[in-house]
Parts: sequence; structure tokens; C-alpha cells
Amino acid sequence: MTNRSNKLIYLKDQEFVLKSTKDLIQKTTDLVPQLFAGGRKKHPFLAYISGMILRSSDIDIFLSLILGACLSGKAADSNARKLFEFLGYKFPGQNAINSLLPALKYLLAGLHKARILTLPYEFSRPLSTWIGELKDSDSCYSEVILAFRSLDTEKWPDPSKGGSYSAEEKTNRRLFTTATKVAFASGWVAPEDITAADILAWRDIKVVESRDGGTHQTTPIPMNDLLDFLQSTFGERLRFNVSKVRLEINTTIRVAPHSVVEYLPRIFEDTTSPLAVIDELLASPPTRYGVVFK
Repeated sequence: MTNRSNKLIYLKDQEFVLKSTKDLIQKTTDLVPQLFAGGRKKHPFLAYISGMILRSSDIDIFLSLILGACLSGKAADSNARKLFEFLGYKFPGQNAINSLLPALKYLLAGLHKARILTLPYEFSRPLSTWIGELKDSDSCYSEVILAFRSLDTEKWPDPSKGGSYSAEEKTNRRLFTTATKVAFASGWVAPEDITAADILAWRDIKVVESRDGGTHQTTPIPMNDLLDFLQSTFGERLRFNVSKVRLEINTTIRVAPHSVVEYLPRIFEDTTSPLAVIDELLASPPTRYGVVFK
């Protein structure tokens, strides 16, 4: 199941989600003081979350507010304020929010790893160093996410010193960033979870999406690079034929939203032979008949 919405999609019943969330909150609470901010014993996560009484009727509101606070855009600040109100605290300011976000993202990513939910494509991976240094049993990253993270090999270059990513790293980072989002939104934990239907569902992701009354630019997914990486990394563990999926992606004719679905009959009416039909399709601009070739 792919999550093409801007909301959480739950894969378990409400009580199971509640129990899993409570368990992961406890795990996060135990980890944060050891690993976050140089081993500081007290951290906002402990004060704000650990004493909370969470009921099944509250779980969707709680997790949805966390998701909203973790996203970018104008709504993030509003959701952060609502989250603290939900927890019974006054809004502590942006610095406290920023220090809390890594733990909140850890919680959501951990629920993905536990196959409790899928996250929207807009959700960005937690970036904190301490999260990346956790052992596998404590990590919030699934096997698939960790594989994509292996593409991120270069440290951030200092632009003030003329630094920039190499061309190869730019390509890797584009794949790493988009593929990680796809994995979170598709519920990919192990490579066996990946299906041909999942891959094909992401081939036509919108490049521009409306949000907060404006537009939000998203990076088109490099589908062929994604397939190459999956095949080279997981090989026979994949349960679909990579070559067939690649062929379908690269030969797809997609009907544009404004088009008339019956575009092919119109072409046949205007031409006299199969070869002429092919010539007409190849010669026609994309907007004629509403056809877009990939």
C-alpha cells in the first residue's frame, strides 16, 4: 500500500497502534539522554512526553500532530503549538521545538520500521547524528532505509570554502532523498516488502503540489536509478521482475488530466495505416490527444 496522501495510514488496529507507540516512547525516552546532545541527562523529550497518559481515542490526534510538527511549511509551527497544548504545556518556543524534532521523527520512523503505519511522501528522514549511530536493534531505520542511506557517502561541503558535492554524489543524494521518502510512504521495511505495484504507483508523482495556500516543489523520482539500486543491492530477494517493471515504466503512455480518454480512436479515424498511426503518435506534441510519453 502506497501513501499518496498527506496523512498517516495505519496498518494495525487502534489498540495495537497505542501499545506500539507507548513501547516506542519508552524506548526513545531511554535512548535520548544517553545519545542526544552529548549525553545530557535531561532533555525536553523526557519532560514533555514521558509522563503523558495516552489513550486509544487520542492516538491518531497525537501522532498526526507529531507528523504535522515534523513537516516543513507554514502549518508546522501551528501543529507544534497544538502538540504542546495537547501535552498540557505552553508553547516553549522554536528552539525547544527544534531540539525535540529529532526524537519525534525517531518515533515516527520507528513506527514505520515496526510496520505500524506508512508516512506521507513529504515526511523527511531524521537527520541527527546520534540516530545514525544507533545499533540495529535500537535504530529507527529499516533495512531498506539503511540501504538507501549508504548512498550518502560525502560530508556536507563548506560553500564558503568553495566546496561542492561531486557529480556522482549529487546523483546519489537525489536517489537517496527520494527513495527514502518512497520507502517510508510504501511501508518498505525489508526488500521482500517491495512490489511491482508499489514501484509503478510512484512513476507519475506530481512535480508541483499545493500546500499551505501555495505550491511545494518536489523532486521527480529517478525510477531507473531506483530499480538499478534495488536490483544491485537486494538481487534475488526482490519478489518482482525488475526488467518487466523497467520496461513498463519506460514505455508508458500516460493520459494527461485534461485529455479526452478516447484519444486513440481519434488518431485511427485520422489515419489510413498502422504505420501512419505510429508516425502520428511520434509526431504529435504531448498536449495533442492528451498523450504524454515517458
